[in-house]
Amino acid sequence: MLALALVAAGCSLSRPDAGETATVAPSSASSPIDLTLAADGIGPFLLGDDAVVVIEGISAIIGGWDVDSANDITGVQLPNCGGTNLRLVAWGSLALVLTGDADREVFTSWSYGFDPLTGNSQDLRQLGLETAAGIGLGSTRVELVDAYGSAISIIDQPAIDSATFTIGQETSPHLSGKLDAAGPTGAVDLLESVPTC
Repeated sequence: MLALALVAAGCSLSRPDAGETATVAPSSASSPIDLTLAADGIGPFLLGDDAVVVIEGISAIIGGWDVDSANDITGVQLPNCGGTNLRLVAWGSLALVLTGDADREVFTSWSYGFDPLTGNSQDLRQLGLETAAGIGLGSTRVELVDAYGSAISIIDQPAIDSATFTIGQETSPHLSGKLDAAGPTGAVDLLESVPTC
């Protein structure tokens, strides 16, 4: 849980240079593409999709990325992702983990609510992303329970005035996250797809 945010905090990160090809201008399409957060991806981009397609696709919708670890992860304890390559690309507080090798890099997981460049948990780019049930950053504990009912499990951690939650079965890809306070006043400040790789 929360592995992506912890990995991102230790990565060597950089902003794209003016000449970087990873930065794509926002799309001028008349109907925006849906970027609904799901256990198996984001909008039309599914876990396992080619990394270049996902990065360029999301960049075309919300603008160029702010952070790319560019594989410079020296000294960081990384999860075992089964590949020789681990990369983090982020648009404000929306971060993607990409894994693979020299032949193919794929979209492996996402996290929303932690900006790896600033360490800020706010949605500074004001992306306003949500799950299909309408849950996003700032959603209340009551809204979480109303949206997911018996599919959600919440664990309060009063010692650190926080709570974590899981939506769906832990034996398959699912959503997970964190509330900014224990008890009924907590609001979502992190959502992520699990497993992270």
